[in-house]
Amino acid sequence: MTYTKSTPVGGVRAELVAAPVDADATSGCEPGDFAAGAFTGKIALIKRGGCAFAVKQQNAAAAGAVAAVIYNNAEGVLSGTLGDAASGKIPTGGITLAEGTALAAELAKGPVTLSWRSASSSRRVPPTTSSRRPRPATPPTPWCSARTSTPSPRAPASTTTARAPPASSRPP
Repeated sequence: MTYTKSTPVGGVRAELVAAPVDADATSGCEPGDFAAGAFTGKIALIKRGGCAFAVKQQNAAAAGAVAAVIYNNAEGVLSGTLGDAASGKIPTGGITLAEGTALAAELAKGPVTLSWRSASSSRRVPPTTSSRRPRPATPPTPWCSARTSTPSPRAPASTTTARAPPASSRPP
């Protein structure tokens, strides 16, 4: 999302919690969508619709969330804006409907921990004096990945990864 806050150096790792999907398609649009204490120190998973992305992430931040992931309400990539730099309260990103639905399904099975690092903190761009655009010294990395907790130490954990939108759609 444009105008999102960057993650701290090293990224964010926290449990994922879903905001309830309202029948009127306004998930995350009201402070009451974030149960008291349920989002403190966690990453909020919120479905798109009903209000501006900035309102959703501001409500999540006010509830104590350390980041927000907004998933699309229709097929296709979600890219959006928080409006302006002052609106960005916590790192906020967008993912597809399929990715958001998959994360919500994993949450229904048990806890999910999400690791998230802003693209700018995961790439090292060497200094350059040429007029050509610098290229990352390391290949781009996914902006977030999720790991589900399993009740049995013998059961394999599943991982879901979402990629950040192309750099051309993010502000410098």
